[in-house]
Amino acid sequence: MLSYIYSYYENPNMYLRQVEEWNRYPSRVKEHLTICITDDCSSRHPLREIPEAPDGIQIRRFQLMEKVPWNASTSGSLRMEGRDPGAIKRKLDQKRREKRENDIRTLPFPNKEIE
Repeated sequence: MLSYIYSYYENPNMYLRQVEEWNRYPSRVKEHLTICITDDCSSRHPLREIPEAPDGIQIRRFQLMEKVPWNASTSGSLRMEGRDPGAIKRKLDQKRREKRENDIRTLPFPNKEIE
């Protein structure tokens, strides 16, 4: 199992760009990937109002309910809480690093979950 952990704040265009990218992943990667996104109190473009989601990937959306200035660390902590050791914390607007993404796409995921 692999988890991508993101925070989101007022950036629907970058979220949609990431959805396009996630949709390019092969199905053998998608079936083992979970994407967790925490919306850090967006008021103009909240994540809950964006219906697009990646095909074949489990996505979990969270919403912080209390706006706290400079709250990025709380958002990140919430996203990482209880995650498995395969979690990767990333920025939604992080530019793709071609080699790293290719490495993830070619991981030899097993046909069943490893215990």
